[in-house]
Formats: sequence, C-alpha cells, structure tokens
Amino acid sequence: MSKQEAAAVRNSSQGYLRIPAVRSVQARFFVACIAAGAVVLAIFLAVMDIVSHGAVNTEISNKLQRVAANHSILLVDPVSQMDMHQTELVLAAAISDPDIISISIVDMDGESVAHLGRAARGTGTIATSLTIRISDANGVKTVGTLIVEMSDRLLVKEAHRRLTVAALAGIVLLATLLLVAYFVHRQFIGRPIREMQDLIEGTQRGTGKARVSWQSDDDIGAVVAAFNNMRDRQEVFEAALEEAHDTLERRVQQRTAALVAARDQAEEANRAKSAFLPNMSHELRTPLNAIIGLGQLLQMQPMADNPEKRREYTKDILSSGEHLLALINDLLDLSKIEAGHADLFETEIQVDELVETVHDMVRPLAQTAEVAVTVSNKESDLALYADA
Repeated sequence: MSKQEAAAVRNSSQGYLRIPAVRSVQARFFVACIAAGAVVLAIFLAVMDIVSHGAVNTEISNKLQRVAANHSILLVDPVSQMDMHQTELVLAAAISDPDIISISIVDMDGESVAHLGRAARGTGTIATSLTIRISDANGVKTVGTLIVEMSDRLLVKEAHRRLTVAALAGIVLLATLLLVAYFVHRQFIGRPIREMQDLIEGTQRGTGKARVSWQSDDDIGAVVAAFNNMRDRQEVFEAALEEAHDTLERRVQQRTAALVAARDQAEEANRAKSAFLPNMSHELRTPLNAIIGLGQLLQMQPMADNPEKRREYTKDILSSGEHLLALINDLLDLSKIEAGHADLFETEIQVDELVETVHDMVRPLAQTAEVAVTVSNKESDLALYADA
C-alpha cells in the first residue's frame, strides 16, 4: 500500500471515529430518556388533572347537597312563620361559605321570598333546589323551595395548585432520574466505548495499548471481549504480514542481486565478444591472405623449372589452410567457450618453428609488395607451452 493510500485510509478512519457529541450513543440515550420521561410526566399530569376535576365535581356536589339539606331543615320554622329576620340570618350564615355564591327561597308561585348572594341567581357552576316542608296536624305541606348555587372556582384553584406541585415534583424526580441514568450510562456503557475508541485512535497513531481493560458479565462485557479477541487476531495477522513483507523484501533483494550479477555477466560477455571479434577477424585474415598470396605467386610465376619452389609454396598453402581450419574449429567451439566448458590442450611449441611458419605466411605478401622480410632467431631451442 502506498503512503498516499495509507494516509487516505487513516484520515477516513479518523473521520469516522470523530463522532460529534450530539450524535454519540450517550447523547441519543439521554435525549431518548428525556423524551420518554416528558411523555410519562405529561400522561401522569393529564391523568391527575382528570382525576382532580372529577374529585372537585364530586366534592362540590356532595357539599352542595349537604348544605341544602341542612339549611332546608333550619329554614322550616322561619319560612313557615314568615320570620324574615330569622330567615335572613340563616341565609347569611350559609353565604359565609366562600363556595356558595347564591342562596334564595321562593314560594309556591315561584316568587322570591329571600335572597343573598355574591352574584345574580343562575350564575353558579352548580345549583340544587330542595323543597321546604312542614308537618302539622293537617299533614305535610310545602312552604317554599330553597335554591343553593355554588362555584367550583376555589376548588379548581386548589386542584391546579396541587397539580402544579405535582408537576414540579415530577420534573425534579425526572431530572434526578435522568442525572442518575446519565452517570450510570457514562460509567457502564460510555466508559468501555470511549476506551475502545481511544484504543483504536491510539493504534492508528502507533501509541495505543493492545486491549481494553473492562470486564463485566453483561452485553457490554461481551462486546469488549469480542473486541479484545479481534485485536489479538489483528496483532497475529499484522505480525504475519510483517514477516511476509520482510521475506518478500529479502527475496526481492536476492532477485535484484541475481539480476544485477546476470546483467554484469552479460555485459562482460558482450565486452569479451567485442574484443574477440576484431582479434579473430585478424587471425582469420592472416592465413587466408597467405593462401591467396601464395596462390597468386603460383599463378603468376612459372614453376615448371623450379619444382623446389613449387613444393615450398604448396607446403605453405597447406600449412596456412590447416591453420585456418584450426581457427574455424575454434569458432565452432565458441558455445563451449561461452559456457566455460572449453578444454585447454597444453602443447610444447618450438619458437623457431612458429616464427618460421609466420614468416612463410607473410612472405608472399611481402614479395608482392617488394618488401624484404628476414628472420633473426638466435635462440633456436626456445620452447613455449600454449593451447594447441
């Protein structure tokens, strides 16, 4: 992998790990808890409001019936005796109750006999009427009707106060539960997740530890254990990969060295061939020129009257031909020379004979060019060892 690709992978991995706070699991858990708590609190307050209104209605209805029953008894004598002063005293005592806004007595014709109230009759929240009866020797007769009207304003206000207190208590309780849930989540869920995140980021920088130090018998513990197992396998794979990389690097170096050596050998062989060809060309031309020159001499000069000279030229031609054949055989064995399998045949060579042979080869050309070639060999017994 190239450095650019590794940097791209590292940047993309870091971009994935850098999760904004609002998108973290802890933030989402906290938001979910707030939403759930708010819904539960709203449902609780709604149910409590319904129950409170029902209780208010029941309470005011019972109170109304109780007040009407009590005052209908108290008003029997004053109403039957048409004692308006006593009647008004009873009504005044009743109207002192803040929930009662109107109390009145009407006769059989519906005409008002007495009335006390904070508002006009018919403006109350709830009202009831109760017949005032009196019994005498002639039986039971109706002397009037008591009408009582009550308002639930104070009771509703009290119910709202209780509901407000309950709401505040619920909010405080919800905040406490959320705070506890936050710390519990941070300790048992957020902490191992942060450790894994820090480990991954540290691993990318090459400074992280190998394992997450968290142990528990719950789901988070299972996730951490699986993560640690993955890290162990990753370390094994990385070690194997590094070893394979080192092995490959060594093989590449060995192959490179072998290729360099082969290239050097090829260049050396090429240089040897380049040096060999001019030398061999000269070696081939020398006996060939001798053969051609001797042949031309035989052709140009009449040799019938000089058989000795003719035999000498013929001998030189044969000697040059044999030398040329030996050179050609050496060329045919060039493949053996390249493979290093050429065999050397050490042979003792007399220097005077070698010099004489060379003199015989160049003499015809020298005679043609009218050049005199002489040989001065003082050490006739000198010998050399060479490849024949």
